Amino acid sequence: MIGLLESLTQIHFPTHRAAYVREATRFKPTRASVNVPARNAQVIERTKREAVKSGMPVSVAGRVYEAVIEAGVRFEECVFDAFNG
Repeated sequence: MIGLLESLTQIHFPTHRAAYVREATRFKPTRASVNVPARNAQVIERTKREAVKSGMPVSVAGRVYEAVIEAGVRFEECVFDAFNG
């Protein structure tokens, strides 16, 4: 059962996140608004606080979300360029 839950989470999280990112990108006025480092830092800090509450190692949560955001920004830049090509 745990293996099934882990695999669902691993598959569904990036799929859902990509769908939300794709939709949100349509409303961004400029390419510069795609990557806002201060906003990225806020998301990572919030994730670390949530990690403490859930018992996840903060270092793991931080690194995972840094990677998620980095990949998301690259994806969002591609989406923005496609919409505004």
